Amino acid sequence: MDMDKIKKYILSVMKDELKGSGPFILAKFLSFLSFFYAAVIFQVSMAYRTGLWRSRRVGIPVISVGNITLGGAGKTPFTITLAEHFISANKQPGILIRGYGDDEHKMIAWRVPKAKVIVGRDRVSNAIEAKKAGVDVLIMDDGFQHRKLARDMDIVLLNARDPFGNGRLFPRGILREGKESLKRADIVILNKLDGVRTEDVEKILLEVRTISRSAKIFKAEYSPDSMSDFFGNKHPLQSMRGKKAVIVSGIADPLYFSDMLGALGLDILGKWTFLDHHDYISRDITLITRDAAERGADHIITTEKDYAKLKDMDNREFRLRLLVLNIRMSITAESEVFFNGLDSVVSG
Repeated sequence: MDMDKIKKYILSVMKDELKGSGPFILAKFLSFLSFFYAAVIFQVSMAYRTGLWRSRRVGIPVISVGNITLGGAGKTPFTITLAEHFISANKQPGILIRGYGDDEHKMIAWRVPKAKVIVGRDRVSNAIEAKKAGVDVLIMDDGFQHRKLARDMDIVLLNARDPFGNGRLFPRGILREGKESLKRADIVILNKLDGVRTEDVEKILLEVRTISRSAKIFKAEYSPDSMSDFFGNKHPLQSMRGKKAVIVSGIADPLYFSDMLGALGLDILGKWTFLDHHDYISRDITLITRDAAERGADHIITTEKDYAKLKDMDNREFRLRLLVLNIRMSITAESEVFFNGLDSVVSG
């Protein structure tokens, strides 16, 4: 039984991408499960709202970066952007990350070696240890739903291409919480705007403003920066035009990755698309490398997140063909306002 195929099928039903009696029956069952998930979410929210459960402070500023859907909003790249900002301001940032899938924390450590990356499910204990280690500001990656640790700023990212999925809670949809949870956000950042019609962007902004009148809204750009090969050499993006490539990804939004590469002028001959947090095995690499050779591809191109796992694969031909797309994320308008507000929270 191929578990990846089963998971992809379920995810397609969650996103209303399949029609027919099978998907219809499964959707009904997922709706039934969503009822219980919603009940748990409601009880947790009430426990914090009434003071039955309390968030704990650890004595240093905490910035939470999160979302309300199942991945694809760009949390980790934005966490890296914040860490780089604090380092440039002579701060020692610590990044709290759950470490699910063993890829994001490797990517962060690779991109921001001066930041202290603390991996583990117990955010409070890890925050206390980070403070003891000399960290003076904490960034909690994927922290919006993890409310045990008090935060000084809640930042929520929305993917403009699919901000709320089908509007249903997990597992019938991709919402981890209802839209009304945006009322807790201090800042909402609308990301991945390229290719989204202006009128659709305005609809999303209006919906967010209707839900939360207090949250500040910013727009962000998620854009290619350069290509790196396995040996760390940088290749300008212009050199990619006309090159033939097979692309590999195990992320929440593979279509966006493919679109970015297509916009660079690459001739994409094939796509190997795995589930988010895919654990690569040697057979995957053998098949991908063989496919690239048979298609006459110049390169095998992957994401920074996937490279965190792929770099350990021992296959010489794969390594010689491999390129990694390096991306950067930036606030596109009023960036000074955003970072001044961030600094004011950290400085107290």
